[in-house]
Amino acid sequence: MPPERDLPVCPAAVIVAKPKRTRWCLEEAWDLATVLGLRVFESGNTGVFLLWGDSPHLSREGFLDSLRRYKFSFASRVVLSRACIRLAGEDRDRIVKEAYSVIKKALSRTAGGVRLIIALRGKSKGYLDEYAISDFIRASGLRVDRRGPYILDLEGFDNNIIVSWGRPRSCGYQCLLVGVD
Repeated sequence: MPPERDLPVCPAAVIVAKPKRTRWCLEEAWDLATVLGLRVFESGNTGVFLLWGDSPHLSREGFLDSLRRYKFSFASRVVLSRACIRLAGEDRDRIVKEAYSVIKKALSRTAGGVRLIIALRGKSKGYLDEYAISDFIRASGLRVDRRGPYILDLEGFDNNIIVSWGRPRSCGYQCLLVGVD
């Protein structure tokens, strides 16, 4: 992973490999990044890759369209960044408050069941609790449902928590694309 000062605050997407398919998933991510004019970096966690960069000739709609058309064979999940919470300064109260504000905004767009995916890694584990988030969803009048029509996904790394939401879409065989709509 390059030095933090060389990276934008938030990656464009997080790509999670299927078990035992890490190298092949990385090759697929490189192929996609090359076509889009972006860069891929390993996150420091096995099987998790970050898609970085802003291509001057690629709009958000073009990026989403390319992701919809690309079919991954070795990724289990592709998560587009909808919001990014920076873990700078170690101010736990600010981070938790910001996270719940983003979650509340995401939940305001749905009714019914919410599928919750939380993958916190490294330093991010100490900030959010899956059970507290589930309780927050229930307090919002929604239910946590493994088969819900709406997904709330939180991907945590040492310096960022990436939040994405929306209806799930396919990005290949047993691959889930989150954050398109």
